[in-house]
Parts: sequence; structure tokens; C-alpha cells
Amino acid sequence: MIFRLQDKMSPNLVSDLEQNFKSITRSVVSLASSLGNNKEVKDIFIYLIEKIVEPFKNYGMSADEVDTFLRAYGDVVTENVLLLDNDVKITIGRYMGTLRPALLTIYECS
Repeated sequence: MIFRLQDKMSPNLVSDLEQNFKSITRSVVSLASSLGNNKEVKDIFIYLIEKIVEPFKNYGMSADEVDTFLRAYGDVVTENVLLLDNDVKITIGRYMGTLRPALLTIYECS
């Protein structure tokens, strides 16, 4: 996935994203898995800011770069780069389709 970003972002930013990819993925997947719990849903905005938005800000990313990253992140799954069951691809596509605009809105406002 990071390979797809090399021609769209600065080398330093790509390096930061590559070094922190596991942490970013953990935050995105953790959020998705916690949405079934009412207690976690009420803290969704706090989680988005603390675990996803703030790290992107610390990397010095612009809103356009965050959008490019999130699109590439979702495209890896939906374009069958990873061999996943079709239902899983659909679910992840829907999740990323909802998460991306929410994250971008919060990112631009913070």
C-alpha cells in the first residue's frame, strides 16, 4: 500500500507512514471492532482524534494527503490486492467509505 503513495507524497512522509503503518492499521481496525459496543460508540470522536487524527497531524500531513492515504488504504482491499472474501471486501469498503469523510471533516476542523 505504501508503494502506491510514493509518487503522490514526499519521501519523508512516506517513510513516516511506512514506519507507523502497523500502528495506524491497529487504530483503524480497533475502531471498527469496537463499534458494536455502545460504550465505545459514545467515545468515537475522542478515539478518532486521539488515535488517528493527532498522529496524522504529528506527521505534518495536509488534509489532501490524509485523503490520499485513506483512499489508498481502502483501495488495497476493494481492488483485490489482498485476497479476501467478497463479503469482507464489501464490509471494509463500506467502513472506509464512512470513516474517510468523518476523519477528513474532523481533521480539517482540528
